[in-house]
Amino acid sequence: MGNLGLMVDRDERVLVGTWAVAPLAGEWIHQACLAIKAGISVDTLLNSVFQFSTFSQAYLEALEKMDF
Repeated sequence: MGNLGLMVDRDERVLVGTWAVAPLAGEWIHQACLAIKAGISVDTLLNSVFQFSTFSQAYLEALEKMDF
């Protein structure tokens, strides 16, 4: 188990920051770095299919809980 935090620009609907504390946190950070650098929208992230669903599920759950 771990902790994942996301910061989203609500106006632009893009991920602007994240933090993770977990045994394999590098897997979460890798996805976040790509999303931030590429300016991938929250909507695109929510509609994505990731290779390792156990890691991406944390993002999907966190994004779904965001209040836009």
